[in-house]
Amino acid sequence: MPVKAPVVFVTIHAPGSNNNLEYKLNQGAPNPFYDQDKEFLAPNAANVAWLRQAFKTAKDTKSLGLKIFVQATMFEAFSEEVVGPTRSGFEEFISVLRPETKAFAGEVVMVSGDSHYMRVDKPLTDLYPACTAATGPCKPFEPALDARGNRVLNFTRVEVPGSADVHWALCHIRPNERNIFQFEFMIMPTVAATTGPSAVVTQPGGTMAVTTVESNGLLTLDGSQSSTTNGGDLSYFGSSAQGYPVAGIVRGDTATPTIQFVSRGNCEVALTVTDRTGANSTSAVTVRYQ
Repeated sequence: MPVKAPVVFVTIHAPGSNNNLEYKLNQGAPNPFYDQDKEFLAPNAANVAWLRQAFKTAKDTKSLGLKIFVQATMFEAFSEEVVGPTRSGFEEFISVLRPETKAFAGEVVMVSGDSHYMRVDKPLTDLYPACTAATGPCKPFEPALDARGNRVLNFTRVEVPGSADVHWALCHIRPNERNIFQFEFMIMPTVAATTGPSAVVTQPGGTMAVTTVESNGLLTLDGSQSSTTNGGDLSYFGSSAQGYPVAGIVRGDTATPTIQFVSRGNCEVALTVTDRTGANSTSAVTVRYQ
């Protein structure tokens, strides 16, 4: 499992549909591929051992966080009656996850898909999820949200978009902040549209036509008309266009770079603008230095 800076990353093969335990029904009909839980027993034991190893690695490396990737929704779908089980396929996994998380000094994040509900929350508590009884058929413990026991505050669940909500989630890892894991959902537009930055660079007088520069070879461009539909500030980068003589550029990271021409002749100067999403656009002007 990779350890990057202050975080340990681990993947767990725990699918929905009760983690393949007693997967006897498929859409109400007998499941012809039910294999007497062979797809549950060995993988579940390996998952639990791998989870324990992940916490040990995080402690041994003094990591500030542990990020777990799974497919299943283990909370709302702790026991899925629709596939015919009598016990929860996640019971043992949760019984290890809960105490290991509480004993870990850092933050734990579980990223899942399955129902693709798009959420960031803290569902793990001292009592939830669980069966109401230790033996017999599992009846999930499902009290009101404010009656589920003490919340395990260093655990966060992130459920990614999918299915009807085709968007994506962005995770920031910031070890010097109070919460090292910070998330935001990046929502795709419902209708395709021209979005992003638009670079506009002009020469003195607002023209984009060829300008002749004489004497000292200095020319200040203006990119202040550049804009973006994504909001926020733009960053700027001035450069000589590929294939043209190299020019000196002063204040090339501003909207008004000054160009110092060295070689006489035609030169094309480009200004690239980048917005907060990383999207960029470039505009160029042609200048003749005599």
